[in-house]
Amino acid sequence: MTERLNARPDALARAREIALRIAERVAADDGVTITMLGAVLWMADTTAWAELGRPLTGISYRNAGKGPEPELMSAIELELLQHQAAQLLLDGNAAVRLKARRPARMERFSAEERSVIDRCADTAAHAESTDPAAFLRTNRWALAPVNSLIPYEAIFVSRAGADPADIDRTGQLVAEGSCSRAGAPPMPTPKRAKTVAESKVR
Repeated sequence: MTERLNARPDALARAREIALRIAERVAADDGVTITMLGAVLWMADTTAWAELGRPLTGISYRNAGKGPEPELMSAIELELLQHQAAQLLLDGNAAVRLKARRPARMERFSAEERSVIDRCADTAAHAESTDPAAFLRTNRWALAPVNSLIPYEAIFVSRAGADPADIDRTGQLVAEGSCSRAGAPPMPTPKRAKTVAESKVR
């Protein structure tokens, strides 16, 4: 399982801009909760790793109980505050929210990477307006025990459910070349990797 990658040298700067983009698209007026922000960062990083063969940042994520959280979340928040790019607010439910103070600078990302970021943010924006709790209950990151690192392969697990056999199967899919590991050269296969549910269909 790929729980820890070599983070990019500019991982914090990239995470800062991704966080601002997420805040813009998910909840521009009120800001995005830190819990939702962590979930979308994880989704964007692992989706890019799966589809493009490389993560957006390479940061490791842990199961924080309510959702995935970057190990460097405190550093990301500090980056945002020090650059006066965002502010942290406390809402009526005692949830910490991040509100962007400037637009995200997306020129450091490729067109493919921007597409992944926006797709993940828009998925979260829809959930935010309908049922954010249901979005955060997805079991993909719950494959890891609370406070443990989440394997990047969890992105391939079907939302319908997962068991130890599913976790092992994600590793097999990576070994077989059905999906790319970060840092590997592009493979001459479709970018969309098989989910665990699809791999079980014969």
